[in-house]
Amino acid sequence: MTAMVADWFGMKANGSILGLLYIATGIGASTAPLLIGYLVDTRGNYQLAFTVLAIAALAPVLLSFALKHPEKGDYTAEDDLSRSH
Repeated sequence: MTAMVADWFGMKANGSILGLLYIATGIGASTAPLLIGYLVDTRGNYQLAFTVLAIAALAPVLLSFALKHPEKGDYTAEDDLSRSH
């Protein structure tokens, strides 16, 4: 993921973007067990919990298909490299 962020957005924004991604990951990792535990306790089975987890796992995959690869003239990591020399 780090290389993709650098390729798409350049090294200048790499730290900020990865920081936001890892914050979102941390929030999901810390709240998901509470939500899943609540669903299992209130429903008495794991069916809804697994459905919620499957949707949460598939959503980013499906959204990634909507991403456009940066065009040749767009800002990419190569621009950073050419400016530093």
